[in-house]
Order: sequence, then structure tokens, then C-alpha cells
Amino acid sequence: MPAPALTRLFAASGGIPFYVEELLAGMVGEGALIRAADGWRVREPWQDRVPAALADNVAARAARLGPRVSGFLHAAGLIGHRFPATVAAEAAGLAAADLSRCLRLATDAQLIVPADEPDGYAFRHALTAEALRSTLLPAEVADLSRRAALALEHQDPTSTRQPTPWPGPARLRQPAGPCDPGPSQAPAESGPRYPELAARLWHQAGDSGRAARILAGLAHRARLQGAVSAAIAQAERGLCLLTGEPGRHSEPGRHGEPGRHGEPDRHGGRALADATALTDLRAVLLDALLDAGEMKRAAEVGKWLDLHASTGRRAAVHLRLAKAAGTAGRWADGLREIASVRALDAGPELTAEADAVEAFLAWLNPRPDRMARAEILAGRALRGAASPDVRCAALEVLAGCARTRDLDAARALCDQALRIAEAHALTGRRVQILFQLGVLDGIHHADPARLLVAHDTAVTAGAVVTTLIIECELAVVHLTRGEFGEAERRARHAEDVAARLRLAATRLIALAVRLCVAAHQGARTETDHLYDRFRSLGGQEADHAAAAWGLGLGFCSLIEDDRERAWHWLDRAIAKENEFPPHFLSFNPGPHLLLATVSGKAGRSEVEDLAGSAHGQARWNRQFVLLSRAVLYGREGSGADAVAAVAQFGELAAPYPLARHLGLWLVGESAGADGWGRPRDWLSAAEAWFHAAGMVRPAAACRQRLRAMGVTVLQRRRGSDRIPDVLRRLGVTVREHEVLELVTERLGNREIAARLFLSPRTVEKHVASLLLKTGQPDRTGLAGFAANMGGPGANMG
Repeated sequence: MPAPALTRLFAASGGIPFYVEELLAGMVGEGALIRAADGWRVREPWQDRVPAALADNVAARAARLGPRVSGFLHAAGLIGHRFPATVAAEAAGLAAADLSRCLRLATDAQLIVPADEPDGYAFRHALTAEALRSTLLPAEVADLSRRAALALEHQDPTSTRQPTPWPGPARLRQPAGPCDPGPSQAPAESGPRYPELAARLWHQAGDSGRAARILAGLAHRARLQGAVSAAIAQAERGLCLLTGEPGRHSEPGRHGEPGRHGEPDRHGGRALADATALTDLRAVLLDALLDAGEMKRAAEVGKWLDLHASTGRRAAVHLRLAKAAGTAGRWADGLREIASVRALDAGPELTAEADAVEAFLAWLNPRPDRMARAEILAGRALRGAASPDVRCAALEVLAGCARTRDLDAARALCDQALRIAEAHALTGRRVQILFQLGVLDGIHHADPARLLVAHDTAVTAGAVVTTLIIECELAVVHLTRGEFGEAERRARHAEDVAARLRLAATRLIALAVRLCVAAHQGARTETDHLYDRFRSLGGQEADHAAAAWGLGLGFCSLIEDDRERAWHWLDRAIAKENEFPPHFLSFNPGPHLLLATVSGKAGRSEVEDLAGSAHGQARWNRQFVLLSRAVLYGREGSGADAVAAVAQFGELAAPYPLARHLGLWLVGESAGADGWGRPRDWLSAAEAWFHAAGMVRPAAACRQRLRAMGVTVLQRRRGSDRIPDVLRRLGVTVREHEVLELVTERLGNREIAARLFLSPRTVEKHVASLLLKTGQPDRTGLAGFAANMGGPGANMG
């Protein structure tokens, strides 16, 4: 059975064998289902039809109930499987006094059943409603649809309740086309509380412009509530109704538009209203496409609006394109769009919005004066805007600027913006503000919880661009927490999608994060490969170049125990951030300060300067401030203060395993050199963690420093786990253990040398070392010592 026919049977029969048989018979009888040599095939194009016999049977059952009930049922069937009884009655011209009797008769005849709502009813079978509709003539469909639509407006003309989406396609005498404005099944409510039904009814009544205007309002509302995909779908359906050409409505200058190059304007005011609806639909489609990251299609829609829209609408278009250019990292294009807005002199509200968008561009554009310029523009927008959306946008920029100076002030501005967004149901803005608050939570507590909420909300809303930025920020939190797999997964996904959507700035952010993930694992080859890609895409000039240098290349060099190279990259990163302050709070100052302090390049003033800054409020940077203080206290002879600072560091660094053990390594060396604290414990803890993480060089550096302090260090070579604890405590090495195993077999030096591929002289040295470490007088005593432990093979393995 072909898929279209099966789908039709499942959807329309309700599982009733009689309906299945009737539908199949109708498909075959009308030639819609054709028997071929290899089985059944459907006739293209496929059309869902009600078999004539079934339609006649249902119509006859309705007619037997009398003309009033029959008219009521036909009007109800036109509305859908579920319908509000009072609307169907008004459309059928049924008096209120007769409605109860009609409902009783139709219910007793088992044609309809009460639904959950007081005014709600539904046909017992979906095919019943479809059959009734199929018996109506086109003129009857148009007349009943117009009256039903007017009834909806009459019952509740001012309702602004969010529409409920209803499943199921509309079914008239002919199958619904691609421009169908909405589903046929409506909840049993009244008035414009379900405007998709009103849009469909006006379309069936022949007033596609009115239907399109309703869909424009739905699309606008959906976008404000964060349902980007729904907004695109509603706008496209409305455009299709007006242009009659699905899939081409976004092309500028096309034919067939109302009152333009197609059919002459014969309807006066209606054509003008249709033209207004066309502009409204394209305007909301532009916004939704930008939210979804569909920049190419957005540019096409923007061109049309710039040619055809009013001055105010053209200004709004340029504003949207300016913000899109900023998101993509095209600062010059964005500023040109803003200049176009200002040249139009579109009024105070659009001027305030232009200030807010230009503030956003200034905040993201890596220039020395970015923060001051952004704050001036955002402050002016906040004072001049009446629109809640523009006020939220201005507050977001002000919060972003404050984040580099005062985290508490940034949080207060975000809270203010969130209150506005929630009061006015601005879901898109709410997502952005939750993201900003999530960033602050990550900075303060390394907590990704609120970022995850913002991410899931953005995904549900279809806000692709926002989702990618949140993914990058989540990847940073996972990176600092040592969750490298999750960090890489998120950053790679963000990079792939950004590349596909040609979002250059977002792609560079994701690539910089991936570089840092590789660097924090000491993966030099992968780090260098990602850095080469970063540079080839112009990353040297991007905001996140400093992060790639410091948090990336600097950390990789530090893990390799190349302090000079690590300092070079971190110092270069700080120099760039001092010249061009980034729009985000950097995690470079903390590690840079610690390296400067342990090497004697920084003192008390530098430590306290960072501690008192916004960067110093970040938990990541504060842990390094505490270690820097500990180093200085130790040098000054204040050992107790130094140890207390290290203890505070231990608590603060708990979420950051790599940073914690790098810090213990560096402070352990400093404490050992200056004679304070517990350097052996700190270096031992660092060595054990580095070894378990597979970071060979820092682990070896810690062991070397411990040996210099006279500490017997556990072997980490292959085979060290086979050395018994007694021998391990005596400092017996892996090679000495191998020699001891052969000594117990009474082999001589030459035989041992041949087995282990060593020179006899080297074997002689190992035997001498074993005699010294075990305190045995000769080889016989050494063999007996090993035998008393159960022999090297007992638990020497």
C-alpha cells in the first residue's frame, strides 16, 4: 500500500472497518489508487477525497434531522472536527433558542459529542466533518466561511490571548494547497482567541488579504514570545496567500503582488490593505529569519522592504540588518546600516532603537573606546525609548559594559531587564538576559545551570544565533571545570553551525574555545593545528585572540613546563586586552599574575590592583590572586598568612581541577625555595593528579622538585606498579627491580645484561645500588632478602 494512501486511511478512518472499506473503494473507483504489475500505486498529484457514497450517506443522515440541524452541521463541519457550537449556530443563521434542540438531535444521532469546554463539541469521526464539507458548493463554502469568521469576531473582537496550535490540515472540496493558512481543527473556544481558524475561514471566504493580516499578527506575536520557527511558518503562509507562489515570496521585485505588477487593482481599499499586510509579513519574516540565523534569506527580504516599504519600515529594516551584521562580525556593514537609518529621520522611537543597535555594535567592535561609546549610546537609548524591547536591548548592552568593571552592577542591570521582558512577554529578550545572568553565574560560581536553561529555551524558540553563543559560553564553563569532552562537543557543534550559516565572528569564538580545550589537555599538535586555522580565518584581530593566546597557547606551554614560552603568550594576551579591552570578562589576568609573581615580575601593588578589579571578582582569577598573595607572604616571612591563603585557594579552586593543580605545583616550588608551608604535600598532590591525567611533563617536574627536597618519589615508569611496596619505599627503581628479579634466579651480571639488553657494567651498578638500598652484604643476601618477601614474582607482580 503506498504511503499517501496509508496515511489517509490512518488519519480519516478512526480505525473503523466500514470507513476503511469505503475509503479504499473510493480511492480505487476514482482512480486515485491504481493497480500496477508490481503492486498498488497512487495517481500524482495525490488528493484526499471523500468517497461520493460516504458523503451522500452522511449528508442523508444530517438531512433526516431537519433543515436547521443539517445547516448547523454543515457549518460546524466547515469549521472543523472540533468546533464552538455558538459560532457554528451563528454561521448557520440558527436562533439561540433552537441551538439546544439541534445539539440534542445531532448528539442522539451519534454525529457529534460534547467536548471538554462548555461551548465545545466534536464530530464523532473526523471523516464525518470532511464528508459534510465535501457536499458544499464553492459559493456555499465562501458564504458560510464569511459568516463563521464574522461570528468569531463578534464573540470576542478584542481578545489578545495567545492562540493554541491545532493539529490537522484543512479539508474543503479540494485538498488544501501550500498556501493554506492554518489547520482545520479548532479548540472549542470563541472569538479571536484562536485566530488561525479565523484566518482559514477568511481565506475560504475569498478574503485572503484579511487572512494574511491575521497571520501577520500571529507571526509577530510568535516571534516576541520566542517561537521563531512558528513565526517564520506563519509569515510564509500569509505571504503565500497574498502572492500565490510558495517559496518565492522573499524575492525582491517579483510579480503577482497586490496592487503592483500583476493583476490591476480593482478593489481599491482592499488592495491597499493587502499591500500593507504584505509589508507587515515581510517585516516580521525578516526579524524571524535573523533570529534563526538565515542571513541570506534575510538579506533578500530586506532588499524588498528597502524598495517598497514606508520610511519607518525602511528604517526598521536597516536596524535589523545592522544588528545581523554585528552578530556576523561585519562592523563596517552594521554602521553603514545605522547611517542609513539616521539619514531617514524616522522619528524619536526609531532613533532610540538606532542608538541601542549602534551601542550593540560598539560593544562588540574591538576598538579602544568601545565601552565608553557603547555606554553613551545605550544610556541615550534607554532614556529615549518607550518600547520595552528597545529598553531591554539598551539594558543588555549596559550590563555587558558593567561586567568588565563591576559584576554586582551588571547583575542589577540584568535583573532590571529581566523584569521588563517578563512583564511584556518578550521571550527572545528573556533568553538573552538569562544568558547574561548565566554568564555571571559561570564567572562567580563556575555554575552552568542558568546557561543550560537559557540554551534549552533558545533551542525551543528556534533562536539559532543566540543558541550558538550560549553553546560557546557553556563550553568555556566546561573547560574551566575540566570537563573537556563536553567542552569540545559544544564548541565543535557551534563552530560547524556557525560556519554553515556564515557567522564569522561566532565561528572564531567557537574555534578559540576548541583551541583552549586542546591546550588544557596538553595536546600540542591539535592546539597548533587549531591555532593555524584560527589565524587563517582572521582570528588575530578578533576579540578572542587574547583568549587563544593566554588561556590557550599559554596554558599549553605551562603544561609543557616551558615557563618562558607560557609567559610570552600570557603577556601578549594581557597587552592586547589592555589596548583593546574585550567585551567579555577575561580569564587571562589571574594566570598572568601568578606567573609574574613567582618569577619576581609582580609585587603587592599588582596583586591588589587585580584583586580590586572586576576581573578579580571572577572566581577563576581570584584563585590565582590568592596564590600570588601566598607567594608574597612566604617571601616576606609571613608563613602562617601564606598557608592560610593557600587554604583559601584550595576551597576556591575546587571546581577547577587543572588550575588547582597547576597552582599547587607553582606555589609548592615557591614554598620549597622560600621555606614555608607544606611544599611536599602540595607537589605530591599535583604530581599524582598530573600523572593520572596523562600530563607527563608537569608530573615529571613535580617529581624532580620533590627529589631535590629529599623526598622518595613513587616511580611512574611503565612497570612501576609491579614493584612491591617495601621496595618502593626503599626507592628501588623499575630497572633495579628487573635486575633483582634475575638476581634471585642466580644469574650473573653478563647473563642479566644479555636478558635486559644492558652492558655488564650497568648491571653491576644496579646491583650495587640494590645492596645499598636494601642493606644486604652481598648478592646471596640480596637474593635471600627478595625470597623472604615472597620472591620478586610473588608480589613483585
